[in-house]
Amino acid sequence: MFQNDFSRLSASPVFAANRMTAPIGTGLLAATLVETTRGWQRAETLRLGDGIYTVDGGLQPVLGLDRQWITPQPDVHTVLVPGGTIDNDADLTLLSGQMILLDTMGDRMLPDAALVLIPATALIGWRGCSRGALPHKTEVITPLFAAEEIIYAHAGCMLRCPGITEGPHAAMVTDFTRLDLRQAWALLSRLDGGPSGGHVARQPARLVA
Repeated sequence: MFQNDFSRLSASPVFAANRMTAPIGTGLLAATLVETTRGWQRAETLRLGDGIYTVDGGLQPVLGLDRQWITPQPDVHTVLVPGGTIDNDADLTLLSGQMILLDTMGDRMLPDAALVLIPATALIGWRGCSRGALPHKTEVITPLFAAEEIIYAHAGCMLRCPGITEGPHAAMVTDFTRLDLRQAWALLSRLDGGPSGGHVARQPARLVA
């Protein structure tokens, strides 16, 4: 959603290399494949100025890159998503708090929201998705755009990235309907044809964001 001219910011981008502070729950793990004008690239190879294909904004330039390293620790977990689950063409690993744009498939409970944002952790237990742990020190990359954008990863998976004025770890500002964990579990259950299912019965997990 390109709303303003932020090209002047490309000379002084947000760039937080090797910063290790509070646990990180959002951003792209280094091996995540992103569709760019250079083809499908691993997130770790992204450069300032790269054009990335977005869902509703077309081709958008990367104005900033937030790069951080995270190490295995108890309060940081990943979500292992089997290929084909959310239109990803191969197995995908996401951080627990990464927001995913999901098609509601005409869900009767969300008549005004064809697409919604849900946290990756909501997928655990749904269609083979499982909780994982970081096996080793890993780089997390957050591309920053002029405004909030939804990018394509691993072919068809839709992942949210923040705008450069929002920053990578601030409170989220979004134009999309955002579901909390219970709402997300209920939607996922309905997508599988159940009236409620096991998702809404679970206690909300603590998100690391």
